[in-house]
Amino acid sequence: NGSNYVLTEAHLYIISNTTEPFLSRDVLGSPGTVQPLTVVPTPYGIVYQSLDTIRLFNGLSSVPLHPEAILPLLRGHGGENLTAFVGTVATYARDEYIISDGTQTLACNLRTKTWRDLGIGCTALYTEPDTDEIIATVGGVVKRLEVRELAGSGIAFDVRTGAANFGLVPTILERVIINSHTEGNSLAAKLVLDAVESTLGAVSHTTRS
Repeated sequence: NGSNYVLTEAHLYIISNTTEPFLSRDVLGSPGTVQPLTVVPTPYGIVYQSLDTIRLFNGLSSVPLHPEAILPLLRGHGGENLTAFVGTVATYARDEYIISDGTQTLACNLRTKTWRDLGIGCTALYTEPDTDEIIATVGGVVKRLEVRELAGSGIAFDVRTGAANFGLVPTILERVIINSHTEGNSLAAKLVLDAVESTLGAVSHTTRS
């Protein structure tokens, strides 16, 4: 919105005036960062890895970026195929804030408020503004990340949907509907009911089905 901001290790500041003397004002409740390469401006606000969690500064305050799905990782615990996470590099592309700690990479869709695991580690991330392509350093090699038109082996990643709690009332689950467009990739669907995991089978479509 035409404003300049500065992040230190402790605080986030807004810079007033466009000519000297420049004035800085601490934005209350907005901590800073020790990971400057995770600070990314997006249409939704400024996103960055803070000292306690990944945060979104919306122009008024700095709030945690939908941490429910990855909270254990941010608190130093592992979960499933992921370990404790503190991001070091990040970028923004296609509605997603993409952040990596060098060995694992997570993406948060700022429109749908969902997280996903990209299944790969990146030591550098950049988005080409003219082509919207994601450029990443993987294993010391610069690559284009998640290129749709290229054939080859896909990168496995997990998507976890929201859960439902029916309490103590006896409930019958009648059907599960998967609305997807996998672009020919295989989607392995699983249902977790009362902590028991059941495999529903694989889904693959070339159109939305």
